[in-house]
Amino acid sequence: MNNVLEHLAGKGGVVTDDCLRSLFFGDFMDRKANPRLYDEIQDTEGLSTVSVDVIITSLIL
Repeated sequence: MNNVLEHLAGKGGVVTDDCLRSLFFGDFMDRKANPRLYDEIQDTEGLSTVSVDVIITSLIL
């Protein structure tokens, strides 16, 4: 498990419960994808940008 999630590992290279709290999955990062892929989101800044875009778009409609 530590090998698969090593990008989340904290100090000492061990994946803990606290490390897993930063794990995000979704299918909305590429809104034009067809089919939409449910995948891990590692780009938290991009996640923030997409989230704001979705909110603004839904307010306009």
